[in-house]
Amino acid sequence: MKSTRGTIPFLVAFALLAGCSSRDDDSSDETTAATTAATTEVTTAATTAATTADTTAVTTEETTPQPTEPAEEPQATEIGVTESEIHIGVVADVDTPLAPGLSQPLVSAVQAWAERINSEGGLAGREIVVNVYDSKLNPDESANAYTQACQENFATVGSGAFVLLNPAPIVECADSNGDVIGLPDVAALAISPGQALAPTTYELVTAGQDYTATEPTYVVVQYGFDFLEERLAGTQPVLMGIDPGVPGIGPGILALLQSAVDRGAVSAGKVTYPDAAPQAEATPIVNQIRDQGVNWVTATSIGVAKLMAEGRVQGLDVDSIIWTCTSQCLTPSFVEQNADAIDGLYVSQLITPYFDLDVEGVAEYRSGVADDEVSANGELAYAAALAFEEFVNTLVEEQGINGLTRQNLLDLLASGPTVTAKGMLAEGTVMGTPSPCWVTNQVQGGEFVRVDPVESGEFRCDENAVVRVVGTFE
Repeated sequence: MKSTRGTIPFLVAFALLAGCSSRDDDSSDETTAATTAATTEVTTAATTAATTADTTAVTTEETTPQPTEPAEEPQATEIGVTESEIHIGVVADVDTPLAPGLSQPLVSAVQAWAERINSEGGLAGREIVVNVYDSKLNPDESANAYTQACQENFATVGSGAFVLLNPAPIVECADSNGDVIGLPDVAALAISPGQALAPTTYELVTAGQDYTATEPTYVVVQYGFDFLEERLAGTQPVLMGIDPGVPGIGPGILALLQSAVDRGAVSAGKVTYPDAAPQAEATPIVNQIRDQGVNWVTATSIGVAKLMAEGRVQGLDVDSIIWTCTSQCLTPSFVEQNADAIDGLYVSQLITPYFDLDVEGVAEYRSGVADDEVSANGELAYAAALAFEEFVNTLVEEQGINGLTRQNLLDLLASGPTVTAKGMLAEGTVMGTPSPCWVTNQVQGGEFVRVDPVESGEFRCDENAVVRVVGTFE
């Protein structure tokens, strides 16, 4: 806080004593004159001295420069941290044969965050440089991507390699001292064995197989289950899972179905319907839904739109069935292109939806990326970048701008700091720990709207929503 120093006036008072004398008038006059002269001389000298001393004291106090600490200059402190730049990597499946551009939203989100940070003067006195590594939905390419990222970056941020099988490129990453400590991976998603097994990966989405468990174990988040079961008005849920055929997704769907059975539902099994399949191939699935009395269809990707559309064509009572999708479906382009077909579709997710524009983090994200790249996964990557920003600011506050080392960042991450990502995440969110909080949205009249909770920026939380399912699911 600034303080203002004012001038303090000094008042010096002198008492002049007049002597009495029995001398005659002349003597008296001479004595008076002499006394007056002497008094005047003393008074003048004293006044001058006092005034000079006071003036000197005030002047000295006002003008003497105070010692100041020299400003700390940024230095090269770690791989990827130079005097002027912080390099971060984004590993994502972009150029893929199954779904071209699959994880481009992750890349665009982190780039948008970096552009904002740099426009505001950088982070820790340095400019952010984003390096992109395409893992191409391929195990070997994923390993190569993380190997290269380790050699060039302070950390990876907002990443999500879906088929990284080997954690070695992350685990065996060395710092600038040559110590093998692991690569700090502040990830958007970690649903592959490679990322999940890496102790230095701290992610937002952790659902999927827990590869660290001694027996096959899956982490399932039952976001919105209570709310959706209420929509069935007491009817027993009969669930069918839709697998898009992407490697690693099928077992997770079966684990989710088992978790529903454990709470009283009936499983109608899993069927495969790739996103690229024509709508006509959905006809036998529609018939299976009708024949088995399925009243809840859970999908993991945008193929659910063609399935719902074909159901309407085949006369299925689509509106009496609960249709759910993962956050993969929560994009403006998806709802715009399929508004009529997917009316009623539910999506529950752990992040504030893209249309909550009064939430600061969401508004920043939306202003930084094109509308056709907006997605929940992109939001997750932006939130991971905001979390990284929080971590770096904490390190600077505690250790100065030259405290940016991988070890310091990993020590901070291991302490379990909470993040808010400017309102994009629920209060108390800890990266690397499954969040028990979510928002449920539904397509109504051609757009997604919140249905639980309905207030912008709010979350529904329940520790019991995160369950672990043990078993082998093939």
